[in-house]
Amino acid sequence: MSKEILPSVDDKELSAIPRSLQTALRKAKTRLADNDDVADQSHDMELARLQLLADELYPMMQEIDESDSRFDFGITHGDKPRLWIDMTSFVAVGLDNTTFRFLKDTRMGRVVLAETSDQNRIADIVSDYVAERIIERERMLEGDWEALKSSGQVKTMLLDQEAQTASGNVVATPEDSKSRGFWGSFGWFVFGILCTILVVASALIAMSPSAL
Repeated sequence: MSKEILPSVDDKELSAIPRSLQTALRKAKTRLADNDDVADQSHDMELARLQLLADELYPMMQEIDESDSRFDFGITHGDKPRLWIDMTSFVAVGLDNTTFRFLKDTRMGRVVLAETSDQNRIADIVSDYVAERIIERERMLEGDWEALKSSGQVKTMLLDQEAQTASGNVVATPEDSKSRGFWGSFGWFVFGILCTILVVASALIAMSPSAL
């Protein structure tokens, strides 16, 4: 960004110069331009550090089961770049541009899970967090299975399957039921037509002159 260079003056000359709005505006623009340059550099540094961390975590994130939709791994390029791990947790870079902050949004507000300037350390912490969440999901699924088993439904289903196998019965599928229903209806339809033909034929024979 181009900057206008003001003539240098000493304190005596500055005190002799009358204050003007134009001079104040030029000074303010210069300060804002300097601040913008610093902010842009800071933003780029944050993105670079988060990208390095993302590259390190990417192989591990690729191993997650595709059916587990809780994780949302990726970098958002906003005013404050963030490396998202799932829908509520992310890694951001601190104001010093060197510290990684692992944060999580909860019902009680945002909490700091970890804070360190060591990239390897923050990568280990994020990996442990992901592993713990996967274990939580597996335990939840296992709990559902145990609850189903304790209610007796699993045992009943297994006994039914064993009984059907021993007796040679085949469990009817919905398609089989539909097929039997169709052919049954069709058979009754044909039977009705035949009965009607017999009744009409009998009536015609009875009404013929030879019958009189």
